[in-house]
Amino acid sequence: MDLIGIMEKYAKYFVTFNIILMLIFSSFLIYKKVNYGYIFEKDVSLEGGILIGIPKNINIRISDLKALEFDNSIYNLYETENAIYLEAKEDFNVTNFISFLNEKYNLGISENDLIIQTFDPFFSK
Repeated sequence: MDLIGIMEKYAKYFVTFNIILMLIFSSFLIYKKVNYGYIFEKDVSLEGGILIGIPKNINIRISDLKALEFDNSIYNLYETENAIYLEAKEDFNVTNFISFLNEKYNLGISENDLIIQTFDPFFSK
């Protein structure tokens, strides 16, 4: 059987399959928007910005940093096995952040104690 014959014979099934795929994908996007408030999460990999890693040996908990999430320049705050990571916009002032931690929690840390990475935006602005 030739390719054109197969396409003509099963055209309805191909169209139905594509419509079902579009419905599933659309449902997934609607689900993310309703449950999480966004479809694509803002983070430093897309928007550019600063990633600050705070090692676990600096005795600070993620709950201590949750108060900072009201700041509009912070995208995300999450914890891994070895560090707490804070993703922020390019205009986030790291020096003020370190001063805040030192004053509030009496840590005595410097920029050398943290993991600080700067990312350029993936998409141009």
